Amino acid sequence: MLSALHRTYEASPDEKINTAIEVGFAAASAIIIALLVATALMEDAPPGYDAMVDFYAACESHAFPIIGITDTITWLRFSTMDFFGSTVCCCAFRARLEQNKQKTPWFLALACCCLMQFGGTTLVGLLLGQPASWTTSPTACRSLLLAFWLSVSCPLDLFYRMYQHKIIKSMIAIGAALSTGHAVTSWGADKAISAIHPKPRSSVFSTLMAGAFGASGGGLSVHALDLWGERRRGKERSYAAFLFGAVASVSYYLMRNPHGVFEYEPLAPGRARLIIGALSLLSNAAPAVLGGHIAAATPPRVAEAAVRLMLRLPAHCGAAPPRAPSTRATKRD
Repeated sequence: MLSALHRTYEASPDEKINTAIEVGFAAASAIIIALLVATALMEDAPPGYDAMVDFYAACESHAFPIIGITDTITWLRFSTMDFFGSTVCCCAFRARLEQNKQKTPWFLALACCCLMQFGGTTLVGLLLGQPASWTTSPTACRSLLLAFWLSVSCPLDLFYRMYQHKIIKSMIAIGAALSTGHAVTSWGADKAISAIHPKPRSSVFSTLMAGAFGASGGGLSVHALDLWGERRRGKERSYAAFLFGAVASVSYYLMRNPHGVFEYEPLAPGRARLIIGALSLLSNAAPAVLGGHIAAATPPRVAEAAVRLMLRLPAHCGAAPPRAPSTRATKRD
């Protein structure tokens, strides 16, 4: 975002408009988060606020049937949050295969989608030395299977074709962003706070890493195995996911103060989770809904830019970018 501001003076009118939109979105995001934090600190919250907290909390465990097929089977339900996240993973994996004109056995594709969707809670389980939460959930695995089947085998390819429409994709992106918010809190940092082993339960760093891994473990695992082939192209899809996970995890820890590191009263867990859910919407759903150019102005990117500015850190580490040819050399040629 800082580089975009520096280039504004030399930019075209369209680029200046995009930069103005980015700055406006960054300011609006900061105001929204500040208002949510201020409201969470109130003893007497405004009407409707507690309903929002309860709604977001209910999303974590909400499950749905398939109308006309499984609605009469009370135990056969599918996790709503996991279905949204699994749909994004499965459709993105299929789109990348089609873009690269590649094909892979269906079981390998399912394994890759499983790694993308549940890699975060898997890393959290490994970090804390306990079973990953998705392996003990009665609805998580079947939600992934449903999303995978709909993405690759739905009659007339109806589901995948519907997913290509902007409205449908935006709705699913919003649901996946809410799921990512819970991945930081309920399925990440909270797992460390209530870990079965005493050492991670009392560790600040374990809590921070559990929250960060919960939101980005799938992306980190995919990047480590190079399933997208991005290392050859110099692109890292996992960077944005881990950046959000780190910023959200630190924010959640500061609000919860679970180990009494700071001398202030912690926020109620439900209110802190709602703020992280809103942060996830602004960071993960907004680029899908409003356009990819918004990604540079999301709260994690702004936080990273602020840290870079304060600590005078370079934007990239490693080889310096190639120098442009000098004007003298050009004239001689």
